[in-house]
Amino acid sequence: AVVSTQSTGVFINVCTSPEIAPPEFQYAEKKNKADKVEKGQQCSLPYSISPSHTEKDNKDVECEVYDVVFNPEVLTRCLHPKFKDMVVDTAIDGVCSNFKVNLDKDSKRFPKMKFKGTPSSSVIRKRVSEEKEDAFDHLPGRPDFPDLPGEDKKKKEKV
Repeated sequence: AVVSTQSTGVFINVCTSPEIAPPEFQYAEKKNKADKVEKGQQCSLPYSISPSHTEKDNKDVECEVYDVVFNPEVLTRCLHPKFKDMVVDTAIDGVCSNFKVNLDKDSKRFPKMKFKGTPSSSVIRKRVSEEKEDAFDHLPGRPDFPDLPGEDKKKKEKV
């Protein structure tokens, strides 16, 4: 699916990859301004965004294209109009916040095309945990390294 906003020269390809985590839903309650409890769901929508690439629009004018990648389950759920709006808004917000582009969500359009530009592969990186593991911890029976020639074992033990 392709999304654009009025007269910005920016297009967003909404793409899928199973490498992206699926959406997560959880029950939520919050108080509104009148102190009444509102019940609903919170949704976590993981995605990945590629840097822009320049393409030509139908008037042969250069435009910027971003690929926003979601889990395939997200596209399946887009059959529901409110979920589709949330996904499109998430893609627009992601482009705006990550690349400092100013796009108007109220003027979004859906051109009749499946993909803008030439399809290309994106590199999807995974977050590294805060705890750094020793790269050799997974090896069984980690032997000590042999002493270097001329190395004194007694000095080594004192250190």
